[in-house]
Amino acid sequence: MMEQDTLDTLKNIKPVKTSNLLYKKIEERLYNDKGRFVPLYKVIIAATLVMGLFISQLYFINSFSKSQEYGNNRIELIPKNNNLFYYE
Repeated sequence: MMEQDTLDTLKNIKPVKTSNLLYKKIEERLYNDKGRFVPLYKVIIAATLVMGLFISQLYFINSFSKSQEYGNNRIELIPKNNNLFYYE
């Protein structure tokens, strides 16, 4: 019974009538879509900023580690494993 009611409801739906102008506008938007892209100069600016930040960070870490006494206060950028057991 429920399926028959649904089918009857669908039979009462009338098609929507639109003007040809709307169809042409949609068609123009589809054909004129150039895609979204990022200009090359913006990519170059972003890459330069990232590289500058990376280099300045390395410089400050290096100057900080030189100013500290060599010993337990020294910062290691890449820790080195000695492959020794703890309880030998």
